[in-house]
Amino acid sequence: MLEKIDLIIISYNRQEELEETIENVLLYRNSINKIIIIDNASVDNTKEMLEKYKQDVLFEIILSDENLGVAGGRNLGIQKSNADILVFLDDDAVFNVKENPFEIVRKDFLNNSKLGIIAFKIVNFYSNEIQRHEFPFVDKNINANKTQKCAYYVGAGHAIKKEVFIKCGLYPEDYFYGKEELDLSLRAINKGYELLYEAQIEVLHKQSPKGRMKNDEKWLQVYLNRLVISYKYYPFQYKIVSNFLWFLKIVKITKNITIPLLSIKKYLNKKKDLEQDIIKKQSIKYIKKYKGRLFY
Repeated sequence: MLEKIDLIIISYNRQEELEETIENVLLYRNSINKIIIIDNASVDNTKEMLEKYKQDVLFEIILSDENLGVAGGRNLGIQKSNADILVFLDDDAVFNVKENPFEIVRKDFLNNSKLGIIAFKIVNFYSNEIQRHEFPFVDKNINANKTQKCAYYVGAGHAIKKEVFIKCGLYPEDYFYGKEELDLSLRAINKGYELLYEAQIEVLHKQSPKGRMKNDEKWLQVYLNRLVISYKYYPFQYKIVSNFLWFLKIVKITKNITIPLLSIKKYLNKKKDLEQDIIKKQSIKYIKKYKGRLFY
């Protein structure tokens, strides 16, 4: 039985947004076993704000002495949880649903024993539109209001069975920012898990700039992580095309060829320490069928 559901929120310098997120999820407190909040060494008033929740037995608040990044913060929350299902929500996001999102998650997992990860419908808080980069399909013409299988998920809101981490491992902490979800998606699919895009669970994402890396640093890290993922998991033809397309994308976004070149330099320095686990043909078929990320 999938009885316990924990909610994990990682935060850094978003005191106001985090408080709004907490108050939103408390609407569903009867369906939550524990709310685990990891503060990644914020320097605003986050710690002071969290004081008022410390007496509530529903909360486990962890104040990190250092910024562990997204992957490191999530891993800490995963290790602290004893639940069967873990729901993750960004600190600048809120649920916008008619039904209880945690019960929808529970029902989806109970209905499909192969289901390992559920991607939520992520909508821009201000425009009320789905952002292309937060819709978990390469084909952006797919019906966003239809619940259907997918091949990757987006970090702003999702749910994962705890056993996925037990069988596939935790997030790679050296990613720090970007592509950790794609890495886990590929490992999960390779282990035979399915992913589901759950259109009923809508999350409004504010995409607050507070607490984020500077733009060039972000894209350097994103391309570095993409190079690592290609090396670890993709067959040769996908590896070459994917890396080239992403190189062009980073140059276009940053208007600076130095950024992707620095990513390549960092990648070559760490390549010798990487282990390969090339995804199976069956996994490739699944990813193609459900419009996942291969060439791009």
